[in-house]
Amino acid sequence: MGNKTTNSKDLRPIEAHTKLMTRWKNGIRLSKVPGIKFIFKRIFGPKTSTGSPIPINISLGTYENQVLPLAITEHFIKKASYIVLMDCPCRTHSKCENHDISLGCTWLGRDAARLDLEKYPGAHIGTVEEALERERLAYENGLVPHLGRLKADSRRYEVLPDTGHFMSLCHCCPCCCVLFTMK
Repeated sequence: MGNKTTNSKDLRPIEAHTKLMTRWKNGIRLSKVPGIKFIFKRIFGPKTSTGSPIPINISLGTYENQVLPLAITEHFIKKASYIVLMDCPCRTHSKCENHDISLGCTWLGRDAARLDLEKYPGAHIGTVEEALERERLAYENGLVPHLGRLKADSRRYEVLPDTGHFMSLCHCCPCCCVLFTMK
């Protein structure tokens, strides 16, 4: 094969030349037109979007590692339509001797009702009072709360289809937690 000379056009990313990319660019241009901008906001706006823009090169302040305040986790427990409490699967698997295994996952929301309780150690339907007491004990025990809604949890715990009403509140320990060991 002979030497091929390259020019700046050849060095552009391949994606820039695809039909899909051209459609996206045209869509982005159209999103600035007032009538169409309204439609774009309804489809891709903060109320319907699953992502959030993160500002770059802007100071967000200086923060030390900070644990999620108890008031926030209590808020979500009190608002939950359904509560399931279960032993911590990470500590159960690791046979943790440092922290109480029963201070495990709290599943919140109406889709938590679809959990197969027999599959998971210590799993049972909980009351708001029981969940709040467990939360207080977890904080006193030095466990770190992780609050969120992961689609992977819906798959892992077979709560399908994922309707967006399945939130996890885990109480993680640095010795066993999957999230800590992946860092």
